[in-house]
Amino acid sequence: GSIDRSFRNQVRILAVKASPETLQAIRETVQRLDQAAPAFRNVEITAYLLQASPAPGGGGELPAALQKLADSLQASLGYPSVRLLESLVLRCRDDREWCSVSGVLPSDSPDGPETQYNLRCRLLTRGAGAGQARSIQLENLDLGMRFPVPAGPVPEKGPRPNYSFRDAGFETSLDLKDGQTAVVGKATMSGSRDALILVVSARITD
Repeated sequence: GSIDRSFRNQVRILAVKASPETLQAIRETVQRLDQAAPAFRNVEITAYLLQASPAPGGGGELPAALQKLADSLQASLGYPSVRLLESLVLRCRDDREWCSVSGVLPSDSPDGPETQYNLRCRLLTRGAGAGQARSIQLENLDLGMRFPVPAGPVPEKGPRPNYSFRDAGFETSLDLKDGQTAVVGKATMSGSRDALILVVSARITD
């Protein structure tokens, strides 16, 4: 049969005149589609870029949250020196949209080029049963870095050598409990025996 309808956008009212069977079908369709948008949670991700070296000394002081992890890395990987290169903070929503942070690390040599980095991920939070912690799923956690590699020895004085750039990094996915800190992965830093280690912690802020 015929259907008469009108819609008032200001007050969000849909008026329909039709047969009882058609009205019931329309009512079920509206109820199925008229759902509130999901409430996205905010998540704060803290990432630590660590440099592990086979050369002793020069590790420097680490934040208390990392010291136990660093001791474990020194024992398991055989790197006597671990130092913090950078701390990164990402504030994301659990809507699976990309969130990212980029920056540069200072050069170890005078007037040398900087190391560039980019960290990005998508995430989803999950509820938990009674007595269990909520979890955070990091999808496509991607760390990319471009390291300068000198073409020859770097002199203490005089013109600096030519540099080329090498890429390093990794991509993975992992689940973390709310507030958990974990070692994500290790990549070799081009031009040296040092390793780049990514440590990540995540917490739901609302």
